[in-house]
Amino acid sequence: MPCTLSSGRLLQCKDKIGGIKTIFIANHDKFTTGIQLTGEEVSALPDLTPALELYRYELSQAAGDFVETITSSVENGTVFWNQVVNISLMQLTAADRLELANVAQTRLMLFVLDNNDNIWMVGQYDSAELTAGTAATGTAKGDANGYTLTFTATEKLPARRLVSYTGTPLSNMGTVLVKPAY
Repeated sequence: MPCTLSSGRLLQCKDKIGGIKTIFIANHDKFTTGIQLTGEEVSALPDLTPALELYRYELSQAAGDFVETITSSVENGTVFWNQVVNISLMQLTAADRLELANVAQTRLMLFVLDNNDNIWMVGQYDSAELTAGTAATGTAKGDANGYTLTFTATEKLPARRLVSYTGTPLSNMGTVLVKPAY
């Protein structure tokens, strides 16, 4: 089956900024069905009873990024997208230690809220996993005291963007319960 190109791309305006401000984490098994698309954007998440729970992790400025790398094998005729989310969380706490142990053992769906108010769905098909992390006290008084975490997904398609929201993030996605709430 031949693949057909359908459009080009013009030079874009310089009106976007880098970085992410929040990630939302959920159990991947809640997303096996019920994701609805409008064009190429996610317009609805699974409508579950009780509500679909997403756990919110807010980040300090310049404390996270989302990078998606296309990997193609000419020899094998394959292509996939490697999605990586890196975050830093301030302060080491006993509660966080316990929760991060649970996160490390779970197959995840991540939603990344960037600094342009776009939300990206990471790990849609094969899940995302916590693949690396550190807990550190720092050495000098001004050093970071907290966690650095890396989440990775290897997917057959690039991350999808959720339709734009008004109000609070994810408020337009049906019965979604964000914890802690906005």
